[in-house]
Amino acid sequence: MTTTTNLYATITHPTLLLDEARCKANIARMAAHAKASGTRLRPHFKTHQSARVGEWIRAEGVTSIATSSLRMASYFADAGWDDILVAFPANWREIDLINRLAGRIKLGLIVESRETVRFLGANLQHPVDIWLDVDTGYHR
Repeated sequence: MTTTTNLYATITHPTLLLDEARCKANIARMAAHAKASGTRLRPHFKTHQSARVGEWIRAEGVTSIATSSLRMASYFADAGWDDILVAFPANWREIDLINRLAGRIKLGLIVESRETVRFLGANLQHPVDIWLDVDTGYHR
């Protein structure tokens, strides 16, 4: 029998440890809350970064997600997600990856400036959803 103490002693790199039943209950609660309030749930996958946890979320009827990077978006696209918002301002230097992803999935990008909009307009090979990042005074 493996005890929690023994389990911790075997971990040598960053590892996701969670209570599966509690996690699934939380997912179900959030999905039910979104449905009851008539909104679509788009969870951010930044914390768990796990295709397996993503499957638990998909099982609750969620069809769109947010990630914090294009690489993470690519990982989840490979896991079958096809509506992904990258919840971090678009980086011009990643235009090749943006174009590859936009050719495969419904991709959402956050932009902060006119220059980014112009660059994307001139360099995108596939449609993307553009989300404007507006500073409402809190500088976050």
